[in-house]
Amino acid sequence: MQNLLSRFVPMATLLSRLASGSLTEKFIFIEPTYDAKNDFRNGNSMHPAGDVRKGEALVKQVYDAISTSALWPSSVLLVVFDEHGGFFDHVTPPIADLPDSAENARLKTHNFSFDRMGVRVPAIVVSPFVPAGTIDHSVYDHTSILKTTDKLLGLDGLLHLTARVRAANDFTKMLSLSTPRAEILVCPSPVTIAGGSRHRQARALRARRTHSCRCTHTTEAAFGRRPLSPILRCDAERSRRPSRSASFRTRREILSMAMTRGLISHFAE
Repeated sequence: MQNLLSRFVPMATLLSRLASGSLTEKFIFIEPTYDAKNDFRNGNSMHPAGDVRKGEALVKQVYDAISTSALWPSSVLLVVFDEHGGFFDHVTPPIADLPDSAENARLKTHNFSFDRMGVRVPAIVVSPFVPAGTIDHSVYDHTSILKTTDKLLGLDGLLHLTARVRAANDFTKMLSLSTPRAEILVCPSPVTIAGGSRHRQARALRARRTHSCRCTHTTEAAFGRRPLSPILRCDAERSRRPSRSASFRTRREILSMAMTRGLISHFAE
């Protein structure tokens, strides 16, 4: 374990070695800052609750350091994510090759055989050997990283640890140029937002947001033709309003009661 921990170095060390030409390692795994203790708010891993611009700044920092170093003509930078972030994906996860049977039997505790992939995640392959404008529609998974590393470093199957790795596609087919491209593209800086921090911007946006949902009136005689709760009306002119969660709960409770008693005659959204 001590030998393993000694292989972790700060980002500043990596950048200085790239700049000086003293980097000798063949494979480097770059770990972002997570800031898990603070709900990921100050990290640069692009994890939910964090500022994705910090993650973009990390990608730019790494790309700039590699592309301006002597190692660039023989480098491949993979930018990958461990999860999709919760957004809807219309593509059904495909069937996956099973891992080795012994491992599969040991891990099958919730009636899941690990025979299906998850939703798609972004992946970017950066190298002077990739033709400009390349978009690859092949199916890859995270074991493709092992397969690619094994092939690039000539390890003769040393990293083919499971049947899943052996069946995976590798990224080397995208490195199809015989000579590296001479031009080095400039990675743009992350977008900045004028007017304060991300949280102040979000609060200001919520304060200005107008709601189109409106309930017109009730029809039951006991209630007469009078408006429902102002919370349902969502007037844009109201300068002070409940929190989004409290407002949603109140609207849901009132609507549930009204629909049960047949009070709503019209609800436009």
